[in-house]
Amino acid sequence: MRLASTSLLVLAALCPAGEADLPVASVTLFSSGVGWFEHSAKVEGNATAELRFRTNQINDVLKSLVLQDLDGGKVGAVGYPSQDPLDKTLKSFQVDVSGNPPLAGLLNQLRGANVQVQILDATVEGTVLGCEQRTQVLPNNGGTVASWVVNIVEGGAIRPLPLADVRAVKPTDPQLRAELAKALAALAAARDQDKKPVSLQFTGQGQRRVRLAYVSEAPVWKASYRLLMGKDKAHAQAWAIVENPTESDWNDVKLTLVSGRPISFVQDLYRPLYAQRPEVATELQAGLKPVAYGGGMAGEGKVMVAKPQREESRRAKMMAMPAAAPAPMAMETAADAAPGEPQASWNAVGSIQVATQAAAGVGELFTYDVGKVSIPRQRSAMIPFIGSDIPVERVSIYNRAVLPRNPLSGARLTNATGLHLSPGPVTVYDDGTYAGDAQLTALPPGQVRLISFAVDQRLIIDSERERSQQNRTLAKIVKGVLQIQVVSLQGRTYLADNQADVAKQLIIEHPRAGGGWALHETPAALETTDQLYRFKVAVPAGTKAELAVTERMLWNEAVALLDGDSDQIAVWLQGPDLKPALKDALIKVRVHVENWRTAERAREENQNQIRAITEDQERIRRNLGSVNQGSDYGKRLLVKLNEQETRLDQLRQQDEALAADIAAKRKILSDYVGQLTVE
Repeated sequence: MRLASTSLLVLAALCPAGEADLPVASVTLFSSGVGWFEHSAKVEGNATAELRFRTNQINDVLKSLVLQDLDGGKVGAVGYPSQDPLDKTLKSFQVDVSGNPPLAGLLNQLRGANVQVQILDATVEGTVLGCEQRTQVLPNNGGTVASWVVNIVEGGAIRPLPLADVRAVKPTDPQLRAELAKALAALAAARDQDKKPVSLQFTGQGQRRVRLAYVSEAPVWKASYRLLMGKDKAHAQAWAIVENPTESDWNDVKLTLVSGRPISFVQDLYRPLYAQRPEVATELQAGLKPVAYGGGMAGEGKVMVAKPQREESRRAKMMAMPAAAPAPMAMETAADAAPGEPQASWNAVGSIQVATQAAAGVGELFTYDVGKVSIPRQRSAMIPFIGSDIPVERVSIYNRAVLPRNPLSGARLTNATGLHLSPGPVTVYDDGTYAGDAQLTALPPGQVRLISFAVDQRLIIDSERERSQQNRTLAKIVKGVLQIQVVSLQGRTYLADNQADVAKQLIIEHPRAGGGWALHETPAALETTDQLYRFKVAVPAGTKAELAVTERMLWNEAVALLDGDSDQIAVWLQGPDLKPALKDALIKVRVHVENWRTAERAREENQNQIRAITEDQERIRRNLGSVNQGSDYGKRLLVKLNEQETRLDQLRQQDEALAADIAAKRKILSDYVGQLTVE
């Protein structure tokens, strides 16, 4: 988005007083893409000024414009053109000049108006009756030609005047001339379709201070840094890149830079809005026939006359009515309440006071008071706003995800400037020459930040050795539930080989697992972020150094022994460091579980036999349906069917006994496990 150009034009004053010229006095640029622009000047008496804005800037102005007429003055109405099309605007005047009408068309619009018509060497004054086209016959059979005449009523007579002879037409009505002037002014203003004039009015007596301010879109100001590296400190320079895309020069303008993201939005206040209303049909009632009344006898009835309302009651009701709203053309400012007291703060009209102290915090914003600057229109400038020495430590920064074999040359910066440093690029110079580029994130005062600007090719890192291990320890049994403590270990070993002739301070960035993982038997981290640990390792010149990073996570598993598996219990019994009491309890549990499972297997075998005999009986019955039961084969089938029925009776009796045995052994296991607690 581009900042709309804002040029101030001086208009003729409404009253015969001084003119108002309001130059830019102060500019506050936000890193969120908006700017606060303030104009100030002194005026004499009643004055008016005009500002021009681009069309897409009008909504910002309507939303944020504030004005003050100090020292006893008042702010009048703010006028701006409608967003209606030009043709619609031109048609609203008494003289419609849309469509570039010819003189005859204009004179037809002036029908009934008094005018002065200058024709050749004479002046005719009268009322315009209208224009007409006449056909004139040329001599010598030259044919015909059409010509226009204007009919003027002069002294009660209609006088046609050829338009070809008319030199000038002047309406005598001042209001009509003013309407024509306004229409021409609208045409002139429409030549620049993207700029809209906004007129301001100030009314008062004598010389007064006035000012106005508004918020509008502006190019985002950007910060860039230079870092001149030394042995244990560096000189830091911060430069602000600022653009003035307006059509006004900034001469000795007070510039303030703000780093932050205030909530800002655009609302369409410029386009006219019309609310829809329901349409209600007119209610019609049937008419009544006239009633004829007969004569009557005169009586002694009394005529009721309404009592006049008491004056006191009427006055009380009038006092209870709400007061009328003040006229919008005379908005009273805080200066009216105390004419002798200067109003220097925008808080008098409810706006935000801009901080003047360099790098002062305003809510979630940080401001830099740059001072007065001069930037010509449509130009940009680099403006220094920080220059100081800061502590620095040379380091090499290794991150396996960035480069698997080499760290990056960098530095640990401590922000000792006392100012909040905004994000931006950093150009690093080392030993008087270019060393590389870095990126700085937001750095509050007193905090430390890492930057990297080159690849350290003299330091080799081996980080291929990765470890992972998981151990389970039987902890205790509580009411039949076995508590198992699980220990998971994971880590990586870093081996650094310093091939340089100087010692290195290595910063190793190790990914942080999170989710319950914590460092275990590992040196304390220099820094910890949400995603990684940073460890500092000293690597002397020409030697190697090693760092083993291990993370551990502990959690508990719960297993109900009532539903335990004999084979799983056997595995637990083989575990190391098993407490004797736990071992004895698990052995007994396993015996009871095995007895229960054995009984279940016996019943399952018995039920398999029942199913097999039942299926064979179905086959025999099908065969009996297709053969003679008195035959030898039929008799054999009947004998076999009878034997199977006897066997089924035996198996069903055994199944009932086996089911009872399973229930008994399950109860023995449940009774033992339900009360089993071993610490």
